Amino acid sequence: MIGLVVQARYGSSRLRGKILLQMAGQTALDYVAQNALKVAGIDVVCFAIADDSVSDVVAEYLQKNYPDIVVMRGDQHDVLARYYHAAKQLRLDDVIRITSDCPLFDPALASKMVALYQRENADYISNNYRPSFPHGVDAEIIRFSLLEQAYQQASLPAEREHVTPYIRAKNDCRKLCIYDGQADEWQLAQRWTLDYVEDYQFLDRLIALLHQQGLDADADYRTITAILRGRAELYQVNQMHHVRRELAQVPLSVRDDDGWEYVDVSVA
Repeated sequence: MIGLVVQARYGSSRLRGKILLQMAGQTALDYVAQNALKVAGIDVVCFAIADDSVSDVVAEYLQKNYPDIVVMRGDQHDVLARYYHAAKQLRLDDVIRITSDCPLFDPALASKMVALYQRENADYISNNYRPSFPHGVDAEIIRFSLLEQAYQQASLPAEREHVTPYIRAKNDCRKLCIYDGQADEWQLAQRWTLDYVEDYQFLDRLIALLHQQGLDADADYRTITAILRGRAELYQVNQMHHVRRELAQVPLSVRDDDGWEYVDVSVA
């Protein structure tokens, strides 16, 4: 069984309550939940929510509005443990990991990743190990046995907080990096994640623009990138914060020295 697990919490030192902010009539949490439910090939969607009291409002919101989504609670700091316990309780064989601060998460891209992961019998797949997609459509798929090993052996704080660094460093498993061979610097510089007030202002205006064009937040990343081209005033709204500037050079070899294999999403 494969499940999509979303990490979520209410607290944020930079933008408190960010996932419940309204953007074009819905919250960021709504967009993430709705897009998660559209991913093909999954059996369950679960939100793994921090167990601090301020995050109760997130759990209550999901339970009220999305009865088809499983809500679980876990350690607010040890996110790796939160994923492991959610996956174990749900008896998942494979886990898709996304974050709740990405309202433009692309269900079509994630669906393609699921199909590739299953076809290639991979242990782990990422679409951001070598950046080529906009920041905000990030997704990973992890075999449960590998997640369990990370839970048992990862000891560094960063490994516990960011879930997959231990797995990414392993050489004795099959790791796939999916990338966009048609990407350019413009696409790479897109920042579609919600972390600062400027990100909120950008996403609020962008989602409103999508609605004006008859689209929703589930639009594929290439469509959104195309809409943003030529709209410098919108693009600049949150560019003072961290963005990726240079396209990663994907090795010509099928497999590099770190055990990674590379697949172009355009031909996958």
